[in-house]
Amino acid sequence: MFSVSADEVRDVSNTEQLAVCLRFVDLSGVIREEFVDFIEVSDDTSGERLSNELLKLLPEMGLDLNLMRSQCYDGAGNMTGHLKGVGPRIQWIYPKALHFWCTAHQLNRCIVAAANIPCVRNMMGTADKVVQFFNWSPKRQSFLEEQLQHYRNETKRMKLKELCRTRWVERHDAFEIFWDFLPAIIETMEKIKSVDKSPVAISDTQSLENNITSFQFLVSLLVTMRCIGYLKQISTSLQGRAVDVVSALESVNLVKEALQDLADELDVTPSKQRTCGRQTKRSNVPCESTEDYYKKTIAIPLLDHMLSEMNSRFGDLQIKASMGLQVIPAMIPQFSTNDFEYFVDDLPSPSTLEQEMHMWKLKWANESDPPSDINTALQNCNSIIFPNVHQILKICGIFPVTSCECERSISRLRLVKTYLRSTMSTSRASSLIMMYAHRNITVNPKEVVMQYARRNPRRIVLPDILAE
Repeated sequence: MFSVSADEVRDVSNTEQLAVCLRFVDLSGVIREEFVDFIEVSDDTSGERLSNELLKLLPEMGLDLNLMRSQCYDGAGNMTGHLKGVGPRIQWIYPKALHFWCTAHQLNRCIVAAANIPCVRNMMGTADKVVQFFNWSPKRQSFLEEQLQHYRNETKRMKLKELCRTRWVERHDAFEIFWDFLPAIIETMEKIKSVDKSPVAISDTQSLENNITSFQFLVSLLVTMRCIGYLKQISTSLQGRAVDVVSALESVNLVKEALQDLADELDVTPSKQRTCGRQTKRSNVPCESTEDYYKKTIAIPLLDHMLSEMNSRFGDLQIKASMGLQVIPAMIPQFSTNDFEYFVDDLPSPSTLEQEMHMWKLKWANESDPPSDINTALQNCNSIIFPNVHQILKICGIFPVTSCECERSISRLRLVKTYLRSTMSTSRASSLIMMYAHRNITVNPKEVVMQYARRNPRRIVLPDILAE
């Protein structure tokens, strides 16, 4: 059994490529996630075309599509659209292939939704302009580096980090660097105004300085940086190859609890997003003090948006993860349901599942530290004594959490298919990336020559080259 994940990218030769990865449990019981191929889809990137290409590729690799148990894609319409997306199309043909949204993209969308708050949106726009103001001018950058030497004895970073356009969670690092550089930025702008003779440059500098020294900008920056900081850690933890759906759900719930505690400190009751027919351009909320004003216009709406988005976007993950929670030793006492309907067709002995679960529960009853994740439970499950439990753990283990392995493959593609090698075919690029990704596999040169000789008849007797 296996699961599939895929993601699109446009390479340096302006060719649309579809990266395909598989998640499976190997013979030693280890959960693995590996890149398998790139598919060229430049002429058509519709959900129908992409799903047909996937359903064509997998059988060519010797995989039985009836053994596909899950699939994972990002939030693009052609991948996850409920009518014409790749996920729903494949699940309609193979109902057992559950469709998972990439949790990393879900986290990203939570921040995007929260950033619609006017104060936060304006802060991000201003910060982005300041970064461009320095990074796009070597002269201004040199002034900034000079000021940084006065504010820091051991300066490691000398340049502002640009706000990532796609991975909004990564903006946390950019905000931290911006906050750390802020005194030097203000001093540098003062110097630029005294040195530069251009009226336009002086006007732009003064405008940016007024914006970044305003109290609203500073409050928005600090509040946003603190809230996104919670998502930064979970985003990093979800990028591992061996992370499972149960661990992912635990991490998401932990962040939700942390945000809820933060909201409780502000006396916030999470609710649906507020609607208002007037005062949509300014935050003219009634308040009694300055602290109360910024609490109501920035902190409370930001937390409200993030909590409501996480609750709505990760509800489906909680439902799917609950199927695996029932066999995790550390969580068995918390569940009494025996609903294993999804797994019945794959179990070697469904009639003895109830008795087996009873023995599995007794096995860990007196253990002080039972396994709390699928990977550890799978390593400690004897497939002979507990064949049904072992099979359930294997299926839950291949449930994908993110499409990060596809992103890694895309990064490898950028390393292999560069501007100077842009005419490389998709087949050759896939082969080179396979060699790069699986460097741990030992290659026998003699076997390579033998396979090369068998592919097409040649006049030269190649098999004799390495003969003794």
